[in-house]
Amino acid sequence: KLKATRIEACSRLIAAHPSRDEDLAKLFDLRAAAHSDNDDPSAAADDLGVALRMRPPSAGALVNRGAVHFRGGDTEAALKDFNDATVLDPKNAAARLWRGRAYRKLQQFDNAQADLDAAVTLDPKDPNVWLVRGLLRDDQKRFADAIKDYDQSAVLAPDSVWPIYNRAWSKIQLNRHKEALADLDACHKLNPELADCFDLRGDALAALDDHKGAFAAYSQAIARDPQTARLYKSRAAAARKGGDFDGAIRDLTKAFELDTEMETLYDRGWLYSISGRPDNAIADYSLILRREGADNWPSALIERGLARIVRGDLKAAEDDFASARAVAPTSVRAALWRAALNIRLNRDSFWASWRRSGAAAALAQQRPKFKAEKYEAPFVQAILGERGVAEANRVAHIAAKKAEDPQDAACFADAMAGVLALAEGDAKGAETYFAKAAARAYPASYSCMIATAELNRIRNR
Repeated sequence: KLKATRIEACSRLIAAHPSRDEDLAKLFDLRAAAHSDNDDPSAAADDLGVALRMRPPSAGALVNRGAVHFRGGDTEAALKDFNDATVLDPKNAAARLWRGRAYRKLQQFDNAQADLDAAVTLDPKDPNVWLVRGLLRDDQKRFADAIKDYDQSAVLAPDSVWPIYNRAWSKIQLNRHKEALADLDACHKLNPELADCFDLRGDALAALDDHKGAFAAYSQAIARDPQTARLYKSRAAAARKGGDFDGAIRDLTKAFELDTEMETLYDRGWLYSISGRPDNAIADYSLILRREGADNWPSALIERGLARIVRGDLKAAEDDFASARAVAPTSVRAALWRAALNIRLNRDSFWASWRRSGAAAALAQQRPKFKAEKYEAPFVQAILGERGVAEANRVAHIAAKKAEDPQDAACFADAMAGVLALAEGDAKGAETYFAKAAARAYPASYSCMIATAELNRIRNR
């Protein structure tokens, strides 16, 4: 109401003003500021345009209107004003700073670099020029250089949280997590209610495998910003890694209520599966497929197939893997798990199935695109006859150590070696591999659960 009153007051004064002079231009400036405060950048830019026409050309006035355009999302209009301001005054540091910001938003990083370097030279005592150049250097993955810029900004603006916050972010990218935590301590002192600082603290602690600490930090962030879905997803990851699958599911459910991203539903489906609720998992994956289609989500078909294995519906699982291979013919996971099902169902030999389907040939053609360091790669080579099962298992375990989830990757390596051993008729070797996977007793792994089922099947024959 106060903002609207300011706008109305300025409008009455403008209507009553007798002439088009500097005083009237100032009234348009005041009403523009009121419009900006009222989140109406279009009206603010219009008023600033009227004021501009009442005065001699001014770089500062152009920068002000350009900044309003920029904040309102009209980057092209902003860039025109910043260009005109720079022509009027090539040494105007504000024009260079704002144009650098606009170029950065457009991802024209070379142009942004030139303008921000010039802004630093023209006004090295402005903490914002160092801060924005630091952000650009983060975009360019020049994290060490970004830290130097944030250092300068922090010295010039010791009461500002943002140079320290962004410096902490850059340090996390360089795996300097403990240094980042020290910076975040300083952030909390400057602004104890800023959710972003607790969010970033959670990221740093999660990277240090302090999942309990990360959970607490994300909880603090949520207490200050309860409407941001990303925070619930981050806390869900911390809960999952801490073994609290129910808590993780609750957080993903809340995240999906706030922002209906299919990735959130996908993650919740996986948690339902590994916590022994395959029906819920199947429902989540099915919803993804209904909304966005199998062409966009072959991984949902694969995961639904795995959930159906856990449920015991092997025929439906095979249908999902077949559909996944149809839309993603080079998917290693779909092909390998479909092969496992062929063996499980005592149908069609593994090798005959692969040769007839052409999957092996398709994988061979895709070899240049396939990352050899991934833990699935040795099994592709085994399928193509380039490695033995034991060698594939050994190499996969080496690669598994670098996987996002090393325990799951290790389970996969042993379970898939068991599948290949069965395909070669080596029941004893298969039993050994399945026993290794089952012994890991890692609940967050389809491979471990399936290996356990296969081990029981072999031993109960």
